[in-house]
Amino acid sequence: MLSHINRIAADFQKEHGYPPNTLFLNRQHLARLKIEFAGVNIEKMLEVLGMDIRLEQESSHPHVGWYDHGDREVG
Repeated sequence: MLSHINRIAADFQKEHGYPPNTLFLNRQHLARLKIEFAGVNIEKMLEVLGMDIRLEQESSHPHVGWYDHGDREVG
């Protein structure tokens, strides 16, 4: 799954000229990612990649994009 995420992130950057900052997953994709990387802090890994996770249950495939996090709640 990580190779897929890496490929779609590279494709996004090539198309738009800037990297994505958000990985869109449904809960099943997130669970699979956590199983594949048991013992790894997924949030920390995505922080290193410069992306946040946004859960979208209707999302049938993981995808990336640029999302304005300015309206994100802090606390």
